[in-house]
Amino acid sequence: MEGPTLDDVRGEFAGWHVWKGIAGLVYGRLLNSSPPVVVRAENALALRDQISQVEGSRDKYGRPQRAVIHG
Repeated sequence: MEGPTLDDVRGEFAGWHVWKGIAGLVYGRLLNSSPPVVVRAENALALRDQISQVEGSRDKYGRPQRAVIHG
């Protein structure tokens, strides 16, 4: 079975800007976050996991508790 595509990740996490970098890594940035929250991964499946971790760490006000960045 093939993993998710970046379009799948975009559809699942509408509040994130998701893109593929020039070096082949994929990135996600939480829109309207201050300070910026950015995650990166080697593929869309791993990126989805990274975004899920950030989403799961939000406090009662919806702010991420910490940015999780793995390479």
